[in-house]
Amino acid sequence: MTALLVALGGAAGAAVRFRLGVRFNGRQPMPLGTLAANVVAALLLGVFARSAGEQVYALLGVGFCGGLSTYSTFAWETHSLATVNRVHALTYQLTTI
Repeated sequence: MTALLVALGGAAGAAVRFRLGVRFNGRQPMPLGTLAANVVAALLLGVFARSAGEQVYALLGVGFCGGLSTYSTFAWETHSLATVNRVHALTYQLTTI
């Protein structure tokens, strides 16, 4: 049951991250959608870790927040920025640490 909750939450988080990317990344020099998704996921994870029960944490904490803030998206966008402008890539990395 827990694996199903994590999978459902992860699918929802990934869908929200995708929509944020489509909405905000556009022609910006920095991928603001991913930055916003990572910040929101970190804040939500803190709330869920402190106040949610085990199954709610599996769905929302591990699943949703995990899908919302994937490191692979951050790595790919950093690589894409570096091929165009290394200063933007370094700035993006430093703002997300």
